[in-house]
Amino acid sequence: MFNVTMNTEGFDYRMACHPAGEHVVIVKMLLRVDIYTKGGELVRTIALDEEMITWLRGITVTVESHIAVAVVDENGKGKVIVL
Repeated sequence: MFNVTMNTEGFDYRMACHPAGEHVVIVKMLLRVDIYTKGGELVRTIALDEEMITWLRGITVTVESHIAVAVVDENGKGKVIVL
C-alpha cells in the first residue's frame, strides 16, 4: 500500500506506479515529475524542460524504470517525453 501525501489543490496531475510496486510517480502540470517511495518519501524530482507544453495527457513507468509522459504542445500536437 502507498501512503503519499501531496497538495493537489489547483494542479492538474497524473500518477503511475512502478511495476515492481516500489515507487509511485507523479507528474504535475507544473512540468515536473516527482518520485516517491511507497512510504511517501520524496526520492527525486525531475524538471521537464519543455516550455511549450500546454496539456498533460498521462504518464507510465516501464518494468525497466523508464518514465514516459504524454503531453500536448502549444500547436495541439501530441508527443511523449521519455525520462
